[in-house]
Formats: sequence, C-alpha cells, structure tokens
Amino acid sequence: MDFLNSQHLTSQDGFVHLFRDAGDFTYFASVSDYVQCKQGTITVQKAKTPLGKGKQHEVVFCWDKSARAFVPREEDMKKSIQQNDFVMFHFCRAEPGQPTCFILGQHGDKVEFDSRRLRTQQAFTHFFLTAGEHSYHMGRGSYRVSVTDHREFGVEEHKARASDAVVIIVNGGDPSLKHAKIVTGQTIIWAVEKGENVSIEGETYKPRT
Repeated sequence: MDFLNSQHLTSQDGFVHLFRDAGDFTYFASVSDYVQCKQGTITVQKAKTPLGKGKQHEVVFCWDKSARAFVPREEDMKKSIQQNDFVMFHFCRAEPGQPTCFILGQHGDKVEFDSRRLRTQQAFTHFFLTAGEHSYHMGRGSYRVSVTDHREFGVEEHKARASDAVVIIVNGGDPSLKHAKIVTGQTIIWAVEKGENVSIEGETYKPRT
C-alpha cells in the first residue's frame, strides 16, 4: 500500500527546492530532529537566469544499513548549480528496514528548506504503486487520488500514461485538482505556487475490488 505523507518521505517520494540565492548550502536527510546524517554541499553561483527558467538537478540518497543513515551519492556530495536552478531530492531504491525521513537544508545557521513544511516554489512528488482509492488532506481540505491498475491497459497505453506526471498546483490550501485520476506507476507532483507550512497527508485507502 502507498504511504502518502510529505512530512515522512519514503523511496517513492521526492522533494523539489528552488535555489534563488547564491552561496553555499548544506543539506542532509534525517530520520529525526535528533539524528543528523552525512551532509552534502550545494554551491549556487550567481546567474541572470529568469525565475522559472532554471535547470533541474538531482540529489539521490541511499540507505546505509550498517550506519543506519541516509547518505547522498558520492557525485552529489559537492554539487554546483546556478541561481534559480531546481534540485530534486529523491532516493535510489527501497531497502529492507529503511525508515521514513525528511530533508533539511541550511545556509549558514539559517534553515533554507525543510521538506516537512512545503512553501512557495517547492514541490512534493509521489510515485503510486497501489491501485485503489486514496484520500488525503491538505490544510482543512480533503482530496482524492484514484489509481487504476496497469493491467487494465495495453502495454503501450500504460507506458504512455505512466510517463506523464500529473501536476497539481497548490495555492495556500487550495489544489488545482481536487480528484486526480492516474494509473499505477504514475507520479503526482504537488507544486506550491503560493503557501507556507503546506503538507500532504494520506487519510484512507480503499483497494479496487
């Protein structure tokens, strides 16, 4: 069953942050506020790239079973990007015993981003693997995601559907799509156009019968 909660990330989730300011930023993925894992560094170079026209980069975390900690890939430990570029933080694969986590970034002593509290120009993504009716809440509202089993489609049709991510624009607590209809293997992106302390939290799940 899909675990849908932007405050507790799993291997099926991703977090996107827009870097608007130049400077050096540190980041890590942690299982709690009391456990700080291995840090990586992102250097943001000054650039004249317009807002919304930046490139997307990725940082991939892996679960180290011996250390019981999340660690970035070696090539992501020191990353160089430009102002108004995006970084997608996600996970390489699910490992037995891998806990949920959150992703936090700092600029000096200041918290630059925290995946548990989404805000303007950030996004949460989830890759759905389980067919059925998923409901979730965001703020005071309750919304739905209907996931159809891939076996109800031909191979080519499912491949085309699964490759097309659904984007839900969030303004405050108001999503642009109240009832999303997707297939297994498809991703939904909740992109915060305007908001503070936004979270997406699953409520119920009903399997297809």
